[in-house]
Amino acid sequence: MWQLSASQMRNAILVLLAAIAAFSTGCFEKPRPATLSTPLLRSHFIGMTQLIQSSNAPKVREVWALPASADLRRKALDKIAKTPFQLAQKVLPAGAVDQPTLIRPLLDDLLASESYIELKSPEAGSDSVIAVQLDEQRARVWDTNLWQLVAAWKLNKPQPLSGGISGWESRGAGITFQFQRRGKWVLAGWSLGKLAGLNSLASAFGKSDRPVPPAKSIIELQADLPALGRWSPILAKYKLAPVDLTITPRGEYIRTEAQLSLSEPLTWKFEPWRIPTNIISDPLTSFSVAQRVDPLLKALPGFDELGLKHPPSQACAWGQKQTFNSFWTFPMENASNVLPRIAAKAPAFVKSYLEQPVGTMTYITNRSEMVWTGLPLAVPVLRSVTSGSQDYLLLGLLPPSNRIFPPPPELFSQIGNRSNLMYYDWEITQFRLEQARQLYQVIDMAHLRLLGSTNDPSFKWVDQTAALLGNTITEISMTSPKQLQFVRKSHIGFTGFELATMLRWIDSPAFPLGYEPPASPRRKPAPTPSQPKSK
Repeated sequence: MWQLSASQMRNAILVLLAAIAAFSTGCFEKPRPATLSTPLLRSHFIGMTQLIQSSNAPKVREVWALPASADLRRKALDKIAKTPFQLAQKVLPAGAVDQPTLIRPLLDDLLASESYIELKSPEAGSDSVIAVQLDEQRARVWDTNLWQLVAAWKLNKPQPLSGGISGWESRGAGITFQFQRRGKWVLAGWSLGKLAGLNSLASAFGKSDRPVPPAKSIIELQADLPALGRWSPILAKYKLAPVDLTITPRGEYIRTEAQLSLSEPLTWKFEPWRIPTNIISDPLTSFSVAQRVDPLLKALPGFDELGLKHPPSQACAWGQKQTFNSFWTFPMENASNVLPRIAAKAPAFVKSYLEQPVGTMTYITNRSEMVWTGLPLAVPVLRSVTSGSQDYLLLGLLPPSNRIFPPPPELFSQIGNRSNLMYYDWEITQFRLEQARQLYQVIDMAHLRLLGSTNDPSFKWVDQTAALLGNTITEISMTSPKQLQFVRKSHIGFTGFELATMLRWIDSPAFPLGYEPPASPRRKPAPTPSQPKSK
């Protein structure tokens, strides 16, 4: 999938949606049949060269220029260069061989230059096209490398185009591949039928010197994520809604807007927010609230075994500067009576995630609290609490302090009484990125996995980037029963958790089409005791 890249603006839009849309709304989509008229993906990107030369999005430009960012891009693009062959191998002739070294320099151009990409499904003949604005030297590289790629993939020898058009075409094994040069643009199209996409872009040159109008944003993207799940295990797992996304500069920040179209109406009615204001304590690095979390909770493996007849429909979370000072509350009637039942079944629930959980879970009756001791660095606690007249279950990675320092009232006023608001999140991304990395390390320790080296590009990237990142604010609202609106104000487009997750994704051997967690070290068999020598 050509659109996947290591750019902080492009490389993980899909993970962003998985982490936010799925985890905050619980709106899982049913697979839908692909249509001939709707592309699987359409992307228009202005290119990093144009963005760097402008005065927009200064933090994006600063992060892009970091040495660790360059190392991370190289690592990601080296892996992505192998993806086209993986996707096309089933329809290529016998004897076709992968040539990632021919694709790799083209990916650099897709990041640097303005590009337009349109991908269609096999039902539409896989009719797809890429248009890239390039200078003469880079255009020749595309011409040469794609010609050689056609030979490596055992397609028929390319033939020059007729009608005075600069370019060539290869037909064979039911596949048509065509390359054109049009002014400052190169067009590459492929299809199992007619090259409708390429021909449509080429026809635009009769009226202008461009295949598409100039982009109004940094990125304009439409993606049928359920249909793309046929090629990506990540998307197949989360079954997200089709999305229409734009990223636009707003002074120091960038604004991300996305419309998610649901196949079925969302049965949700706004509830007054239940926020434990008397428990939340400064200094905060994050604060979030969400409604309609019950479908998400029910989807968790092992959740049904907890025996909750009425799963909470809301959640509130906050974090502090200390790494494991993160807390979640869930409104729960008679929480002190519900907690003993949860505590009794918690060990079985945890085994849905850890085959051999370490430590001990203890229910303390006089404190109405369950504590999990024996874990590295964290001491998770689940207790019943009361704020105002509302009971809550409070989950923390560490026991909360008894001293409360009320946060500014302006924090809660951001929520307001908007009847369509489903999710609100504010964070200082610098701290949340570092905390997310450390939390992932603890998770790997609990699973007895190998920990990454401090020399890894992803580790260095966090060290060099975190201090540059400030506030990130995210909202998800329901604009109609079948449509959600996602809006974010941020420095580089992502939250700390999303960035840490993307780094793990890039580190994964299955990147970019899938994800595999870090490997576990092979345990060596115990040495055989030596036999005493006879005298």
